[in-house]
Amino acid sequence: MKKRVIGILVCMLMITTALPAVGTINVGKTKIQEGTTEIVELAPTSMLGEEYEDEADEDWATLEVTVSTNDPPPDKPDKPCGPAEVDQGIMCTYTTMTKGTYHHKICYNFSWGDGTHSGWLGAHNCGEHGEASHKWDDPGNYMVMAKARYEHCHEESEWSEPLMVKVCNGDPPNDPPDKPDKPSGPTRAKHGTMYAYTTMTKGQHQHKICYNFSWGDGTHSGWMGPYECGEHAKASHKWDETGNYMIKAKARYEHCHEESEWSEPLEVTASTSNPPNEPPNTPTITGLANGKVGEEYEYTLETNDPDGDDIYYWVEFCEGCQDAKWHGPCSSESQLTIRHFWAQQGTYVIKVKAKDIYDAESDWATLTVSMPKYKQLRNPLFFEIFQSLLEHFPLLEQIVCSFKN
Repeated sequence: MKKRVIGILVCMLMITTALPAVGTINVGKTKIQEGTTEIVELAPTSMLGEEYEDEADEDWATLEVTVSTNDPPPDKPDKPCGPAEVDQGIMCTYTTMTKGTYHHKICYNFSWGDGTHSGWLGAHNCGEHGEASHKWDDPGNYMVMAKARYEHCHEESEWSEPLMVKVCNGDPPNDPPDKPDKPSGPTRAKHGTMYAYTTMTKGQHQHKICYNFSWGDGTHSGWMGPYECGEHAKASHKWDETGNYMIKAKARYEHCHEESEWSEPLEVTASTSNPPNEPPNTPTITGLANGKVGEEYEYTLETNDPDGDDIYYWVEFCEGCQDAKWHGPCSSESQLTIRHFWAQQGTYVIKVKAKDIYDAESDWATLTVSMPKYKQLRNPLFFEIFQSLLEHFPLLEQIVCSFKN
């Protein structure tokens, strides 16, 4: 470890010596045991090693020197962060960090669990993340760890907690994706008319997924996709004959032949005429009822359609507002989140209604929202203080309002 030396000039002593009038100044070397304090005598000397002439008696000085080599290393680094499941031969990046005791820069060394290391990387400021990349050539499970030391020092921290990394061979997985969700879409249809249905699943691997719909009439959509894990797949179909049909879906990974189970079925009734249609239920509005002028807020809308039809939402944030419009389509029972802010103080009524794909509309839902009676000030700190005063002194609020009016 690099020695941390603290030198303190204690005193300058005037001592009469019989040194020659002409000479050179040299500083002798004194060996000091680590962890101890010694008094070092400065003989007739110049720190610059310059020659000088002086007929006067020479000065002697002492320098108190403390040597320490016992500084502790940085704290144990955090458990490395990065992908826990990767394909062989693919470069992946991992990070860690620690907070040292001193304000020294820190170096990191990653162990990849395969007998190799990143080597010492850095230096980084205390609290700054260290980063390293690695790829594994062979499938298996590997323990990624990291340790730290100060720049220019050799004392090392403990190894961090390990991150288990599973390295796959890059081939398609042997096991199929999870069973897809029950298909979503209209449950009443007119024969000869095209209708759309959706489903999704979340696979256990980071591979893309294909879907196949069974329409219940002996036909299938065929394998569609690929789609990302968690992404909805959509397919359309029409029935040429009246009757009841069970729609199902299954999934498989791209470039893989192992298929999932069939999903739970959705029953669809096809008739000769336009099916009787019920409007969506009255939506719900969830969000803050009190806010501040100029700040944006989120509001969540939700409803369901008795027929399973997709839904659109009409949203008005105030009476006669210019930005009212239909939002959608959204699947039945799904949520829609929208954002809005009000530029002036006052009380507003948010109005929302829903309609299905056949334009059947629900009743209105409303939510009353109040903005403050005073405008938001530019200085946030002053605004908070002013707001607190108004809350504790109602009379002050009345005075402010009287001036405003």
